Amino acid sequence: MISALFAIGIATSGSQALKTLDGITFNDQPGVLYARLKQVSNSFGVGVGKSKGVLHLNKKPIQMANTRKLLDGTMLFRLGALAHHGFTVRWDDVANRAVVKSAAKSGSAIYVRKGLQRVVINKKELMLVAWQGTSVVLRSKVAIGRAANQTPNGIFKAQAYRTKLHRSSLYGNAPMPWAVHIVGDIFIHGSDQAQGRSSHGCIRLPMKGRNPARWLYSWIEKDSPVTILGKWPKNAS
Repeated sequence: MISALFAIGIATSGSQALKTLDGITFNDQPGVLYARLKQVSNSFGVGVGKSKGVLHLNKKPIQMANTRKLLDGTMLFRLGALAHHGFTVRWDDVANRAVVKSAAKSGSAIYVRKGLQRVVINKKELMLVAWQGTSVVLRSKVAIGRAANQTPNGIFKAQAYRTKLHRSSLYGNAPMPWAVHIVGDIFIHGSDQAQGRSSHGCIRLPMKGRNPARWLYSWIEKDSPVTILGKWPKNAS
């Protein structure tokens, strides 16, 4: 099963990868591999266009069911669906990577290999950054624990338990949407109050706009590393 991060490299026949790009997977679609649509089209020198409101790749209409987006609007395309746009897709068990080739341009290929997701929460900057490989897939402001309920520092991981709406058994059945368990009583979850030092220790993500909390919930896979670091500045409110 294809999982975690995928790095995409461009190569010509008989040569090593010339450049490595990053692809994306989602916990809610196990085994499905995505790549940035523009990077794929640029790699093979084929166009992405729009006609009568319909996106086209290599002059063939894109089924929107094969796409997803990063929060910055970057379009992602399911790698397996490239077979409908003039490409062949094959998984190489020996090299442990997928190989995509263009029927129109012999000798060029995109290689896809497994990698890791990871998340870092910086308490000083009140910032969560998520990567797959070397590429950032999410960057968002967060809220952390108040002085009496400090968010712990350490290297943890996303646990198996997650739910669209968790209810706190410690704090009056308080709602915790898009909750992913990290360690002890600590979750990453959505909140309408995702600013400053305002939680009971959890990491709160905003739900406004494109909903970073929901996006992380759908993306982060079990056992992905979550690092919490930094200190809250002295005299900060």
